[in-house]
Amino acid sequence: MVTGSVEAFVIVERKTGMPVKEIQAYYALIRQGPGTVAKRLAILEAQKAKVEADIQEKYTEIAHIDHKISQYQAGLKGYL
Repeated sequence: MVTGSVEAFVIVERKTGMPVKEIQAYYALIRQGPGTVAKRLAILEAQKAKVEADIQEKYTEIAHIDHKISQYQAGLKGYL
């Protein structure tokens, strides 16, 4: 669950791989005021796209592992 606290945001963004400098830049934009909303949105959208790409890559890796498991399982059936 994500709350509105600064600490929660930083923890979540670090878990997604957002660099500390980028988080600092994001908060610098917040301090500059509402005129920076579009820039902040762009930062968050870019990070979301990175996370989605990472997730897709993990699914591809899982598929490769599943394929190898299937090969081993098929090979074991021949020995049983």
